[in-house]
Amino acid sequence: MRDLSPGQRPRSLVVGTETSDDAAVWKLDARRGLVATVDFFAPVVDEARDYGWIAAANSLSDVYAMGGKPLYALNIVGWPRSQPFELLGEILAGGAEAAREADCPIVGGHSVDVL
Repeated sequence: MRDLSPGQRPRSLVVGTETSDDAAVWKLDARRGLVATVDFFAPVVDEARDYGWIAAANSLSDVYAMGGKPLYALNIVGWPRSQPFELLGEILAGGAEAAREADCPIVGGHSVDVL
């Protein structure tokens, strides 16, 4: 994958686009780094709550794979208006369950209407 970052590579960037990892690592100091990741994918199972749990667990696993500990999470949602919001609630509940199991609070996020 080509480097998508503008300009020179920052010295604090430990892992960026060049490794095709699912997360980036930013050096905070001599001993600590911040792992950042975002995931977005289509449903892989029929049960909404299970899908939410799987999606959240997959995102959390990206942090673990980089040797990190999840501190907090943000939701990202693209939801078609044609689908019931109760279904979205089930998906978010499944994600919240996975986050609770990881002792990782969901502190915000972003949603968009998909027409």
